[in-house]
Amino acid sequence: MFRFRQFALFVLGILWLVPATDAREITLTFDDAPRGDGRVYSGEARTRALIAALERAGVPGAMFFAVGRNVDASGRERLARYAAAGHVIANHSQTHQSPQALGLEGYLADVRQADGVLRDLEGFQPYFRFPFLNEGRESVMRDGLREGLLDLGYRQGYVTVDNYDWYMEALLQQALEAGREVDFAALGALYVALLLESVAFYDAIAVETLGRSPRHVLLLHENDLAALYVEDLVAALRGDGWTVVSALHAYADPLAGQLPDTLFLGQGRVAALAAEAGRSKPSLVHESEDEDWLEQRFEAAGVFGPAPAWSPFDETLLYSDNADGVTRVMLRDGARGAPRTLTSGDAGGNYPVPSPDGHRIAFQRRDAAGQLDVWLMNADGSEPRRLTTDPAHDYLPAWRPASDQLVFLSRRAVSGNGDSARYYMLDLVDLEQRSRPGEQPFSVSPPGTSAPVAWSPDGTFLILTRSTGEGAADLYLAAPDGTVQRRLTDDERYNGSPSVSPDGRHIAFYSQGGSHSRIEVMGVDGNDREVIVGQGLNWSPHWSPDGAWLLFSRSMTADHSDTDLFVVPARPGARPRVLVSGPGRQAEASWAPR
Repeated sequence: MFRFRQFALFVLGILWLVPATDAREITLTFDDAPRGDGRVYSGEARTRALIAALERAGVPGAMFFAVGRNVDASGRERLARYAAAGHVIANHSQTHQSPQALGLEGYLADVRQADGVLRDLEGFQPYFRFPFLNEGRESVMRDGLREGLLDLGYRQGYVTVDNYDWYMEALLQQALEAGREVDFAALGALYVALLLESVAFYDAIAVETLGRSPRHVLLLHENDLAALYVEDLVAALRGDGWTVVSALHAYADPLAGQLPDTLFLGQGRVAALAAEAGRSKPSLVHESEDEDWLEQRFEAAGVFGPAPAWSPFDETLLYSDNADGVTRVMLRDGARGAPRTLTSGDAGGNYPVPSPDGHRIAFQRRDAAGQLDVWLMNADGSEPRRLTTDPAHDYLPAWRPASDQLVFLSRRAVSGNGDSARYYMLDLVDLEQRSRPGEQPFSVSPPGTSAPVAWSPDGTFLILTRSTGEGAADLYLAAPDGTVQRRLTDDERYNGSPSVSPDGRHIAFYSQGGSHSRIEVMGVDGNDREVIVGQGLNWSPHWSPDGAWLLFSRSMTADHSDTDLFVVPARPGARPRVLVSGPGRQAEASWAPR
């Protein structure tokens, strides 16, 4: 312990040779990197967004405190991107636990394990930040940890401005999960205002306790809120007279050598030094560091709308997934529920569509020779049975409302015209009773492309897709017998995968041109066309039962090998949210009927 105190005094003496400053300087630091997916950004997308925002804001050398257990191959790549952008990587432990949970030796072993994960990364600097700013509940533990970190060559990545940005993030994620509308402008304004209040609060304590404004260290987390609003935060800080500096510059402040002799450390170094000087501890905690207070402030600001009666995050989801190399039909009870496999074995299956009564699921499956056929199973995956047996591909089934009829595409030859795809109707009652062939031609003229039909909820019309040129297709309104009545789109894009809204008044579809495919909505007459999702590669929209949301697939890679499921309110300008993500392709989704 004597050697630790000698070293601490030496560091303190050296740092006091550095001139103090009242220049109102502050640095940004981000804990818990690299965090997993949120409901606004996937982890990968958040890293890209945060780097871009920091660059636009001109933020030099922010510091990202990484948790070792988060650093898989993707996590290492994300940390490398932060470093390549000029930011610093530091240690935030391996498992993000408290000293009380691990004990002195266990805690230091946890730090060493994270060091082994992080030290060889570009941009790494030996700074350590205690998770929860918790250095222990006893001075023996605190001093043992401080000395152990010095033995490992670490300096403390202390904080001077504490706040509850982590709880603000939790409120956002909970609201999105509940399907509540979010006023993102109001959210950003409140987020920035609360952080500015915290900065002013702790700076006032510093001036009172130290007689000066040190180079402050702002605690943030690598979360969706930071990616959304850090640029606004930096602009507000500068507007309030602050200069944003690098973390290494901030940690050269003499404050780095002032180790508080107190156990009141959870509000950061400035508050700890004030407590050591005799100031009352309750006066050192900003009012926003209270969950009930924050909830009331968020409600008062009107950030979140009321919880809807129907939430896209709570409903049963039917989709296909090929994470293990075989495409299978999956059922998930809510976005957070565990997925269940409905098609077992190597045959798998995909493109599931629930029957109108919700008791059965039609899907397509390849046999060992690669032949596609239409299959049927019960809603729980039991009793799978093959419906089509023609040597040609039969695929993309669609239920006719309030019936036992399916329309599907088939590439069987007709009148010597080769294997051009045509629509066929399959009547399950006829098929089961063997009264006549179950399959009958449905639409005489071939569509020239592979796309499913979309029925209106009352079965009075349907939407067809037809090829109109090289790489182009348009949507057509048709009568229940398949007779085309009206062309709805007329451009050089590929317009496909239509879905009719529950009230029968609107059509959602994807429209691809070049390297982007948009999710669009238009009236059933083809008018009032609006872009709902304009960026990325998106397809296969599906309406929610209340008509308020669209479920769609988005490709996360250029080769479409990795796709995730997103939802978005069915209006222009709304923000898509991740519903299901993971390795491989999660696609061809719909909500199962209640």
